[in-house]
Formats: sequence, C-alpha cells, structure tokens
Amino acid sequence: GFADYAPRLAECVRSAADKSLGDQNVDDLGFALAGMVIGFTRSWIESGRRGRLADRTQRVVDLFLHGAVGAREQMR
Repeated sequence: GFADYAPRLAECVRSAADKSLGDQNVDDLGFALAGMVIGFTRSWIESGRRGRLADRTQRVVDLFLHGAVGAREQMR
C-alpha cells in the first residue's frame, strides 16, 4: 500500500539527490511523489483507461521537478 510505496520512492529520490535539493526533507518528497503517481493512476483508471498510462509520466515528472508554474513554463 501507500505506506510501503512512499518510503521506496523516498529512497529513490535520496539515491538520486544532489545538493540542489538543499535542506528538503527527502521523505516528504517521496510521499509527495507517491501521491502524484497514485493520483494520476487513479485518474487514468477512472477515465476508463483511455490512452496509455505511460503517456502521463512526463507530466508527473514535470510537476514533481518543476512545480505547477515551472511545469507550465517548460511546456511552452
């Protein structure tokens, strides 16, 4: 479940993190990423599984790495 999944993502973030994260709490980042992934997956399921779930991956990555404003600017 979520309680197992989020710490795994936190560990992935921790292993990939560099100094650009500053003093961000990596566990919080893992939980945020897990919530986004689960939210996008649920949205895809509720849409009747239209399209490929993998096609939404870039949007999750953009939101996670750049935030809502940064992701929008990256799409221009």
